[in-house]
Amino acid sequence: MFYYLFSKLNGVNFFPYYVVTPNIYAIGTASETLLDVYYKTNKKVLIIKTSLFSNLLGYKVCNHSFFDKIYKEKFDLNIFDRIFKLIFRILIEFEFILRRSFLLIMKNLFKKILNEEMGFPGIGVRDLYNTERYKHNNFHNQNYKSIKKFYKKKHFNVELKIDDTKLDQYELIKKLNNKKYVCIHVRNTNYRKDKNRRSYRNSKIHNYLTTIKFLIAEGYYVIRLGDTQADKINYSHKRFIDHGKSRFSGGIMDLYLIKNSSFLICTQSGIYDTARLFQKPILITNMVSLFCGPVASENSRGIFKTIKLNGKKLNIKNYTNLPFYDYLSDYTNARDIQMIENTPQEIKKATKEFLNLIQTNNFKLNNKQKKLNLFLQKKLEHIYNNKIRMKNKSKSDLTQRQSLKMVSRFKNYKGSFTNSYLNN
Repeated sequence: MFYYLFSKLNGVNFFPYYVVTPNIYAIGTASETLLDVYYKTNKKVLIIKTSLFSNLLGYKVCNHSFFDKIYKEKFDLNIFDRIFKLIFRILIEFEFILRRSFLLIMKNLFKKILNEEMGFPGIGVRDLYNTERYKHNNFHNQNYKSIKKFYKKKHFNVELKIDDTKLDQYELIKKLNNKKYVCIHVRNTNYRKDKNRRSYRNSKIHNYLTTIKFLIAEGYYVIRLGDTQADKINYSHKRFIDHGKSRFSGGIMDLYLIKNSSFLICTQSGIYDTARLFQKPILITNMVSLFCGPVASENSRGIFKTIKLNGKKLNIKNYTNLPFYDYLSDYTNARDIQMIENTPQEIKKATKEFLNLIQTNNFKLNNKQKKLNLFLQKKLEHIYNNKIRMKNKSKSDLTQRQSLKMVSRFKNYKGSFTNSYLNN
């Protein structure tokens, strides 16, 4: 009812707002949504956080400060905007509680698992990648070339509306004042207890110790992000701060540290998209997703995990020849493929190269990087025309939207792998 109303109003010119309810339990997906919304609209963005009775309704808000404090400077809200936002939130929360309760009743009493998407509003998200000519419900009729790049060429500035002198960790802020620091985040097996579920996405923090020591020797502070469940790292130095083990992790300080860092080293997890929201330079390590999570920004680089199929090492080009849904999609469960973590030496080598790009402020791609990017664009076109489009004829709207999102975003792919990775 209200979901439908606000989704329609978002597309009407006279309505001054773009109402969006990002995914509340995953900060990466929420960051990705807001980044795309800011590119998509010139309306005032109203970020609505559903949070009433969260424990009773079986979900957890990933980071309350993310929804309460992030805003687009251009879209700062006046008193009337805030009143409307409160009214909209009451209406959305009301429908959300009814829908979420129904989903849980069906699951717990009748043992019927409904689509999880039904349990959350998704306002301002579901039609985000549609255009006048191209919508997810006519997906299989579209040619690859008709899908336009999603991003438009425009600048925006995502700020944190906070008074840092009032933060609980103000002493840490003073310590880092006018200091260069790098944030590191490594997805591990304790995250969402997924040791036996898509564990290929996880990596070990101790493989980054050599790089941490290198950065400290170069005069940087190093801040490790994460949560209290993250693997322990046996290292101590006055310029190394394990913020992930702090009781303040997961809140406003995480956002502050990312926003003000020199650059980030991370894996393909939620922090990556939060860093993109703040337009930070990013070195992505231990990559496992090629088309669904590319090195999107021109000021970013990446290194893939070592790929082996039945014990035989594959390079990226050979990897792209494997069946898409069995091996290349973001939800592969293939058992005959191995994703082997980057070695400490590989991570350090990539970091040294990336640090040079930071120091020279020169992120131009060389011919080898451009050539590989062109190859990947053509490969995705082939996969789309021969696999994705045909398979999605019988798939749900959700699957079609995910495919549309992947293609439209990958067409705007501006980063690349590091030279050290390509030369290897």
